[in-house]
Amino acid sequence: LVKAGDLAEEGRTVRALVAQLCEYFFKAGWATGTGGGASVRVGGPSEGRPWRVFVAPSGLQKEDIVGDDIFEMDMEQNITVPSKTPNLRLSACTP
Repeated sequence: LVKAGDLAEEGRTVRALVAQLCEYFFKAGWATGTGGGASVRVGGPSEGRPWRVFVAPSGLQKEDIVGDDIFEMDMEQNITVPSKTPNLRLSACTP
C-alpha cells in the first residue's frame, strides 16, 4: 500500500512527468502547440488503491505546461485535485 505522504510525492512526480512528456511530444513533432491531449493513469485494484488519472489542460502550448498545470481525476472523471494555475480547463481529449 502507498502511504498518504507517498501519494503526495507520487502526485508531484506524475504531474512533472506529464508536463515533460507534453514538451517532448511537441519537440518530437508528435503534438502541435495546443492540439492533442496527454494523461497518465496510476494505481488501481492490483495495487489495492483507486486509480488516479493525471490530465494535461487545454489551451496551453505543450512546451509551456508545468506540473502545477496538471489536473488529477478519478475514473468517474471527477476532478480530485484541480490545476493550481487559475482559469485552466480540461482538454476535450480527457479520457
